[in-house]
Amino acid sequence: MTQDSSVLQYLGKSNSACLYCNAPSTCVKLHALAQGLSPEAYEALVFGGWRRSGTLLYKFILPETCCPAYATRMPIKEFRLHRSHRKILHRLMNFLKTGVCPDKNISYFDAGLETVSKKPVNYNAQISTNKAFSTCLSINQNPSKAKYKRYMASRHKKLQKMSENEVDEYFLIRKKNRIKKHKPKAIHELLKFSGKDWKHEMHFKFLKGDRETSNEMIESEYKLYKKYLSAVHKISDYTLSSFIEEMFTTFLESSSKDGNYDRPCKGSFHLQYWIDDTLVAVSVLDILNTSISSAFFFYDPDYKFLQLGFYSVLREIQLCFDYAHSHIPTIEYYCLGYYVPSCKNSVYKAQVPVYKRQCPINLTWHKLELVKTKLDESLYSILGENKEQKNVDISRLKILLNKEVCYFFTFLQCNKNVIVNEIQELANNLGSEAVEYITVLLNNNE
Repeated sequence: MTQDSSVLQYLGKSNSACLYCNAPSTCVKLHALAQGLSPEAYEALVFGGWRRSGTLLYKFILPETCCPAYATRMPIKEFRLHRSHRKILHRLMNFLKTGVCPDKNISYFDAGLETVSKKPVNYNAQISTNKAFSTCLSINQNPSKAKYKRYMASRHKKLQKMSENEVDEYFLIRKKNRIKKHKPKAIHELLKFSGKDWKHEMHFKFLKGDRETSNEMIESEYKLYKKYLSAVHKISDYTLSSFIEEMFTTFLESSSKDGNYDRPCKGSFHLQYWIDDTLVAVSVLDILNTSISSAFFFYDPDYKFLQLGFYSVLREIQLCFDYAHSHIPTIEYYCLGYYVPSCKNSVYKAQVPVYKRQCPINLTWHKLELVKTKLDESLYSILGENKEQKNVDISRLKILLNKEVCYFFTFLQCNKNVIVNEIQELANNLGSEAVEYITVLLNNNE
C-alpha cells in the first residue's frame, strides 16, 4: 500500500495546566502532530471533536479532564438573525457613525446570541368576532391600554362608513403592509458598515495564513495578540516564534480560483478587522469541504465595549453563506471550537440553540435544549441515548511502517508489544470517518 498524504503522528495522552480553571495539571488531552492533512481528513477530525494549534492537534478526554469541553457546530441553514444579534450590530454601527463609545462597563457576556422563536400570525384565519380579530392583530384587549383604545376608536370610526367584514379586511391589509415595510433586514444587509460623514470606517482584509505571509502582517498581529493575552489571560511571556508556530504554521495548503486570493477556496486564512488604520481583531479560519472552522479569535482589549467576539461570530456565519453561494457550494456547517459549561467565555455558545454539541462517547450531535438538563446536572455527560461506546473498526486503521502503509493487524504481526486497547481508544477518538482518511504514525514506530 502506498503512503497516504494525510499522516498523523500520534503523541499520546498527557496532563497539562488548564486554561479554564487554572488548575496546574488536571487538563487531560490527546495530542497528535499533523505531518500533512488534506481538507477532507482534517474536517473529519474536526467533526470528531479535534482542534488545532498550528500543526499540533488535540482533543479533550472528557471523562478525565477537569473542565469538559464539547465540540460545537452549526448547520448554517438553521441560523436566524434575531433581536439580540441586531443589538450587537447596532452597537457597533452607532459607534462607527457617531464616534461615541457605548457603556464601557458592559459585561462582555451580557448580550448573548440568544434565539427567540415567535409563532407567526395567521392572516388567513377566518375572523368572525371582534375579539378574535383583535387577537389576530396581537392587540392587548385590556380596555385600559392606550393601544387598544386607539384601535377601538379607529374601528368605530370605520364602522360608520363600512361593513364589519370590510373593516376587518382593512385592518388586516394595514397590518400586512406595516410588517412588509418594517421587515427585518438579512444579516448581510446589517453587516454593511459605511456611510457618508461617519466618524469611523470599518473594513476587512482576508489573507493567507501560512509562513509565506509578510513580516509586516505577522508583526501587526503579534503586537495585537500580546496585548490580548496580557489583558484577557494575564500572560506576558509569549514569544514571536510561538506566535508564528501557532497562528501561521498550517498543514492546509491555501487554494484559489485562477490564482486569485481575493476568491480563495480552501485552506487556512486570517480575517482581519480594521477600524480606520487600527487592527482591532483577527479571526483565524480553516476553510474545508463542507464547513468553515474558526481556529482562533483575538481582539484589541481597548475595543472590548464593541463586543467584537460576538460580532465575529456573525461575520463568520455570513462568510459561510457567501462561500456556499459562490466559491464552495458544499459548505453546510460553521464550527466554533469547544463549548465549556464551566467557563464564562463559553456562555454565548450556550445561548444559540442551533449550535449542536457533540456527545463524547458516540460523536453524535445534539441541540442544547435537548441536553441542557444533563449538562446542568453534571459538567461531563453522555449526550446521546446510547451509553456504551461503539468501537470503530480497528482493522480499517492504517499505520505507517518503514515508510509503507499497512492496516493495523498487519502492523500488529510485526509489533507484538503494541497495546491493542490503546490503539482502539485512539481509533474511537478519531472516529470512523477520519480513520478512512488518515494514516497514523505511532510515536514508538520509526
